[in-house]
Amino acid sequence: MAQTLADRLKKTVYRGRAIAGGKGFRTHTVSLLDRSWTGQHTGEGSGIEQSTPITEANNQPPKVRWLKQDEIALANLAGGSVEIGPITPRNDAGTVGTDPALFTDVSDANTGKERYLLIKGPMHPTGAVYAIKSFRNEKALRIMLIASPVAPEYR
Repeated sequence: MAQTLADRLKKTVYRGRAIAGGKGFRTHTVSLLDRSWTGQHTGEGSGIEQSTPITEANNQPPKVRWLKQDEIALANLAGGSVEIGPITPRNDAGTVGTDPALFTDVSDANTGKERYLLIKGPMHPTGAVYAIKSFRNEKALRIMLIASPVAPEYR
């Protein structure tokens, strides 16, 4: 199967997006936080958490930008909402990038599964939990997320 130009470029884009992090400009880390509960419903029984870092090359975090008040109002989002990305989608070989399927919503109160983002950095030294409000993967070389705060401080 022939590689597309976009797929060939993903390795370069993946490395390029890591430069800002390596220079200290990406001060917040982002992880995908999956929670499941041993009970039949969310919050019942014991909670089990698994964290998956969202990174570019050399484990550098993606850009996190707090939305302006007009952006929050127009999108009907909670105060403190953020835009995360661009994040490089996984290439066909699976050697670079992030699998877009990670961001599909698997939260289901009936099965006891939750999926959030955990953001840590100067704005949230102990971390804060954010819910993914929108996921855009319509471009070949980028994934963009919009997330709103759920819990201001993570325990």
